[in-house]
Amino acid sequence: MSTRIRESRGQEMVLTAAVAIVIVLLSLLPMLRLIKEIVAPGGTLSTVAIKAGLASPATWIATWHTLVVGIGGTLLAVLSGTLVAVLVTLTDIRARSAMVLCYVMPLMIAPQVTALAWLQLFGPASPFLKLFGAAPPLGTRNPLYSTSGIILLLGVQYGPLVFLLVRAGLRKLPRELVEAARAGGAGWFTVLVTIVLPLMTPSIMAAAALAFVSCVGNFGIPAFLGIPAN
Repeated sequence: MSTRIRESRGQEMVLTAAVAIVIVLLSLLPMLRLIKEIVAPGGTLSTVAIKAGLASPATWIATWHTLVVGIGGTLLAVLSGTLVAVLVTLTDIRARSAMVLCYVMPLMIAPQVTALAWLQLFGPASPFLKLFGAAPPLGTRNPLYSTSGIILLLGVQYGPLVFLLVRAGLRKLPRELVEAARAGGAGWFTVLVTIVLPLMTPSIMAAAALAFVSCVGNFGIPAFLGIPAN
């Protein structure tokens, strides 16, 4: 018995070491390189760059704007992605596969291209808006050149990411629970609030965390929409 325990512990240590090596090589080394250039530029230890960065108002303004669009984009992505996942997975809609493909398509496109497409869609020359007589007058500013526009496109870009994670969790949800609640007279809203969402909380939280990191790390959309706005 003791031999098996030692073998098991040995295997765990080997696996732990292997995972640690992969994490260090792929994640920590690049970050350590950046930190070294900050605290020891040219090989000499110095805190001048850190103090200058923390003392600069531009640093805190950029941090605030990043948090605003990151949180806003995450909330929109979670709301839209979760809603679509529930509708696609728990209802009997037609052309489900085609809808899933179309919805996740923004993930296959570079954020800069997505931003450019939406700018054309909402601009004064938009053929789509002209069909409804809602195109902005020529020469006016595109409404997407704003904080709300950045949040909107970040939500559109990463809503499919939330959708994929939540849908994976919903597909593992026991359908008997939903059917039993429906048979007992519960409405869809009651089933959603009392059964589906509580069971999906871990998946939704994981999706929200991934969406937030993606929103904060996105450069293309804020650059396309934020730089012209300023």
